[in-house]
Amino acid sequence: MPSVTTLLNAGATIENILEDITRGYNLDISDRVECKFECDCSKERMEEALLSIGKDEIKKILEEDHGAEVCCHFCNKKYKFTEEEKTKIEEAKNKFDEVVKTRVVADIETAQKDLEAVENQMIAADTTGKGLTLAQKQQIINNSRIDITPEIKEKIAQKKEAERRLIENIEKIINN
Repeated sequence: MPSVTTLLNAGATIENILEDITRGYNLDISDRVECKFECDCSKERMEEALLSIGKDEIKKILEEDHGAEVCCHFCNKKYKFTEEEKTKIEEAKNKFDEVVKTRVVADIETAQKDLEAVENQMIAADTTGKGLTLAQKQQIINNSRIDITPEIKEKIAQKKEAERRLIENIEKIINN
């Protein structure tokens, strides 16, 4: 059987193709829906994409090209951003960075409180003054709300690295 594209180009309808494919079966077409391509891109969504490249890159593009053009990779519609919009984009980027910074700080504070609670449990459990054994420490961790598995240890390491990079980026933005 030729490809669907070849059949359609030769004048076949979808119904003809379905009948050929299902020959010998009782084909019952219960509904017809128009097939069309529709993209939900917008200038706002493209602005978000532009924001994701970072303040320095946006500034560089706008200074060199006196604007920016972003193309939707689905429908190929082009969106132009002028120098006049530069201030709006930079303000949005600053808001975005502030939200991210606030969330990271809150996450760090929560993690610090959780770790302090575990440390306090370990201190309280150390009645001998000689320190807890590894098994005792592990038991306290197991009984706490923090369950430290190898996967979580890896996630913690990844999060710490991401936070370190984020803080570096925030400091760069603040210093610029």
